[in-house]
Amino acid sequence: MVLLRTKKNTILILLIVFCILFAGAGGYLLWRVNQEDSLGPGDSDAGGGGGEGCSAAATAACYAQCGSTNGFIPCEENGKPCGTVACGTAKRCHCCDGRWVTVNSGSCSDACSGNGGQYGDCDGDTPVVKCSCASWSDGCGTNCTFPSGTQSSVNSAAKKDCAPKVAMCNVSSGQISIQDYGPGHPCYGKLSQCKNPYADNPCTETKNVCDSGSWNKKPSGQYNYCDPIEYDALAKDSDGIDANTISVKLNGQGRSSYKKSESATQTTISETLSTSSKCLEPGTYTLDLSWKDKKGNASSACTLTTTFTIGEPGWSVQKNVVESCIDEKTSSPKARLSYVIAVKNLSQSSRKITKIVDNLDPKVRKDQMGSISKGGTFSNGVITWNLSGTDAEFLGGQQKTYTYSYLLGKLDFGRYINTVTVYPESGSSLSDSAEIVADCIITNDEPLPDTALPTESSRIIKIGAILLFLGILWGLLMDMFSSARSSLVLLTKNIVKNIKKANKEKEESNVKKRRNNFEKKVVKK
Repeated sequence: MVLLRTKKNTILILLIVFCILFAGAGGYLLWRVNQEDSLGPGDSDAGGGGGEGCSAAATAACYAQCGSTNGFIPCEENGKPCGTVACGTAKRCHCCDGRWVTVNSGSCSDACSGNGGQYGDCDGDTPVVKCSCASWSDGCGTNCTFPSGTQSSVNSAAKKDCAPKVAMCNVSSGQISIQDYGPGHPCYGKLSQCKNPYADNPCTETKNVCDSGSWNKKPSGQYNYCDPIEYDALAKDSDGIDANTISVKLNGQGRSSYKKSESATQTTISETLSTSSKCLEPGTYTLDLSWKDKKGNASSACTLTTTFTIGEPGWSVQKNVVESCIDEKTSSPKARLSYVIAVKNLSQSSRKITKIVDNLDPKVRKDQMGSISKGGTFSNGVITWNLSGTDAEFLGGQQKTYTYSYLLGKLDFGRYINTVTVYPESGSSLSDSAEIVADCIITNDEPLPDTALPTESSRIIKIGAILLFLGILWGLLMDMFSSARSSLVLLTKNIVKNIKKANKEKEESNVKKRRNNFEKKVVKK
């Protein structure tokens, strides 16, 4: 019985061990099936270059340390070792006994023999099982060799993911990784340099792309300095626009001050680029807009580009006039009209004005003219400044003023209009005008000759005014007399009435007294 029990325990233990081994093997196979395709164990995800844990960028940075150094340099990423890179003549050697050795110089045969190898170098200086590259100075290896079967693995990976794939070599370990090929990859756009096994997207299904875009207001052509410039664009897509992907660039510089108005299937993008108070500098500008739909798709239809130019700023001219009165409120006042002409160079560079011509009002005479600044001369109703040398030169942003005045008597009062024209050395002329009415106050009774009425007409008007006054006065007197007469009659009637009433009351009082006296006498008797 004891022996039988012992056999049963042994069988049970064997069954448990077998189950554990079977479960472990199945778990490993399941894990291995779910791993990405690779051509060797421990392939790096780093994108080539460094050790198994290095990214492509870290590997490129590590190779940048090589210079003329031979040997293997340890690489770090985020402060931790991630592999090595081979500099100069450093290489890996595959010995015939199956070992791999690294050497900084010399041949692989010597390296294999020197490390106890019995058979020397089996594969020569170039491995046939793993990959190798001549150099790796910018994150994309050059003159790389890959073992047979690499292209087939790349094709399979592209077909599986429906995406472009490229093979990358880890030069320190010889391991191969198959990576997505697209923007941001070290070899993107450099396949002619990398020459690594590559496969485009083999899938035939049509992917949805971003639909379209159009300009509502498109800046283009030539603008003057400080002209208002704005744009308004419409992005359309049946899936809607992902507003977070909108990109606006002016000459390659990103902008964030644009406005966006979203609806279910379209988004409006708008912005003011230049105003009179906030001007874009002179030059040529390229405005680029791009976006994606809400599914993350993009296309050339969802980009807009336009080019415009802002010319050099020109000149500004302003003319102002002020009236000042002399002996005002007298019989002989005078008006002095003082003019100021301001000319400014709006550009940032030095430029010249050759001539300034001011056409005065035709009524202005030479004897009325006062002083003229900066050498200006008056002739036949025109003031002229002929400029040369430093007088003609205006520095960037510089302003110069020119002044003159003339004196008018009361007989010359009225409206005056003067127009000035400025002539730059290059470009078009520009003008400005000033208008004013000379009207200082005159207090004498004599009318001005140009506004006085004839003597006979004046006499008739005066007689008419007197007769009108007398008529009004007579009417007022008659009205007052009529009112006084009515009041007097009424007053008289009231007085007579009151007198009669008083007499009657007095008579009645006397009668009463006589009656009382008579009654007293009768009683005594």
